[in-house]
Amino acid sequence: MLRLLGLYQQKGGGGRVKPKLLSALSLIFLLYHPVFAAMKLYMEPPEDLVEFALCSFSFIISDGVFVKTAIFIADRGMLHQMLQVLSDSRRLYGGEETSKKIRNRYENLAERVLLYMQVSTMLASVGWLAAPLVFRALAMASGDGGEVPRKLPLPVWLPVDVQETPTYEILYVIEAYCVTLTGLVTLCIDVLFIRLMLMVTAELEVLNYNVATMAKRREKISDERRSLEYQQGTESQDFYRGDKALPMASESYEDAMDNELYQQLVTNVRHHLIILRTVDLLEAAMSKSIIILLFINMGALCSNLLVVGVLLQAGEGVTRPLTLTAMIPFLLYQTGMFCVFGQMVTDQSEMLTTSAFSCGWNESDARFRRSLLIFMAMVNRPLEITVGKTCKLSREMFLQVLNGSYTLFNMFYQVHSTS
Repeated sequence: MLRLLGLYQQKGGGGRVKPKLLSALSLIFLLYHPVFAAMKLYMEPPEDLVEFALCSFSFIISDGVFVKTAIFIADRGMLHQMLQVLSDSRRLYGGEETSKKIRNRYENLAERVLLYMQVSTMLASVGWLAAPLVFRALAMASGDGGEVPRKLPLPVWLPVDVQETPTYEILYVIEAYCVTLTGLVTLCIDVLFIRLMLMVTAELEVLNYNVATMAKRREKISDERRSLEYQQGTESQDFYRGDKALPMASESYEDAMDNELYQQLVTNVRHHLIILRTVDLLEAAMSKSIIILLFINMGALCSNLLVVGVLLQAGEGVTRPLTLTAMIPFLLYQTGMFCVFGQMVTDQSEMLTTSAFSCGWNESDARFRRSLLIFMAMVNRPLEITVGKTCKLSREMFLQVLNGSYTLFNMFYQVHSTS
């Protein structure tokens, strides 16, 4: 879908003129609402508090989507590099059946997340587009007698009467496309970043499994060797024992198994280095976009809570601020998704030390123990996805967003109460 909108192009994927035209067209339609909403707030600010809040909210959200999309287009080269590194990691490491099952489990989780976000985005878009028509139909059905003005889904200011035909119909169609495009772009970018975080988490879980089971292959080989010795003839065993060749062969076999165990550790270290590179590229690709998302959602939560609180205090009931109230769960859901899946990356990386300690190092040689100690020191610091160079995607970050929203809400509410 991102390729159809011109927002993403595979490396070496043919001509560049058509994707650039599509991306420019998408950015123009995404810029439609921020421009006209700003003109509405400046030229003809709504006197009604709910209308002013809806206009401000839609301006903040649409402006944030435009900026996030522009940054995504500018930083998509980082995505190309990350996908290449991630593809190499999946191809070179963890080809066993268990590793495939782990990756398939995270792929299924990503598909479920996509389905949930598709449903929520579709419901939000349809509800926003249908709200003016539903409210007008309800007002006409109430039979108050006066003429009910026609409203648009998005606030707009033009030097002409926007309620005249066919101006109203044309603007409604344009805004319907803009709302659909905004929801689609937000869905695609968010799901892409979440899917990449889940793929990194899958690689970390595969690495945890490979590190924790390094000694199992050694035990399996030892069991096979003991079974083979048991099946050998007694005369042959006595002959080799007499020549002292069996202890030498056994010692050589132990050295070979120790060397194989060491090579497994080297492979896991290389896998971990690739994961570190993947996380660095993921941070570079999503840092600016997600930090903008967090700040915009925090501001939108604050403004929505403020307006809803003021209206409820004034005895306006719950019907007028219903649109603003309905957007609060969506903002919390969108913010929480990134924080939760960022926390999953950290949780899996924290398990590497435990996996290394339980790998069966007590039966290995000194070289393996020294190298394992270095590996444990290297993974002692867990991986964290940091956006904006300061904000780490985690459960604590989600609580900080909620706390910041409440702090701003409390400050503005106190100012409003004083005035």
